[in-house]
Amino acid sequence: MNSDVFAFSIPNDTTRNAVDFFRIFQEGPVMPEQSFMQVPSEGFGLGNSTQPFLRRAGVTKNFGSGGDMAELGDGWAWPEDNQNWNDGYEASLKIALPSAPENPCTLLLEALPHLASGVAYQDVTFYFNGFRLGFWRLDTANSQVLEVIIEPELWFKRYGGGLGICTWHLPNSTKPSDISNSQDQRRLGLCFQSLTIHHNLSRPSA
Repeated sequence: MNSDVFAFSIPNDTTRNAVDFFRIFQEGPVMPEQSFMQVPSEGFGLGNSTQPFLRRAGVTKNFGSGGDMAELGDGWAWPEDNQNWNDGYEASLKIALPSAPENPCTLLLEALPHLASGVAYQDVTFYFNGFRLGFWRLDTANSQVLEVIIEPELWFKRYGGGLGICTWHLPNSTKPSDISNSQDQRRLGLCFQSLTIHHNLSRPSA
């Protein structure tokens, strides 16, 4: 940018040293070094969560009380036995693999929709690192497997590994207290049971 034609003002009450101000403007702030497992959330709604929910491909990770709330991002109810409900209109978590996938991966989520009187179905939209990869309308009250293909170029590459921010958008989430005599104030849409990601040896056929 040509400094002869670019101008801005610094507020009179600023306490920032002018030299530091111009250094940061030109070079950007100095960020502390971070380990791979403490990669920032990239702004996809992970709150203060720093720990990945899933760290290896080919392994099924169960939700629920055996896990750690630090592994979950925004939008989760407290863990129950072998399951986690969302609490809100979105739920997010992080996947951090030791190496970035070079082929498409298959992500499998086993989940149960919240259906009740006045709640005939749950719409589920899945985003991976901000890309919309799947949509389902779930209208049967049993566990279902939601499957998506993740192309290798969609992964964030960090410190030699692959980082993925998974977000489920659940616009039909409803508080049981709003539709029944229940005292449950959680806004429920989907009961998450297990998550698996597989490296595909070849590109899946259409």
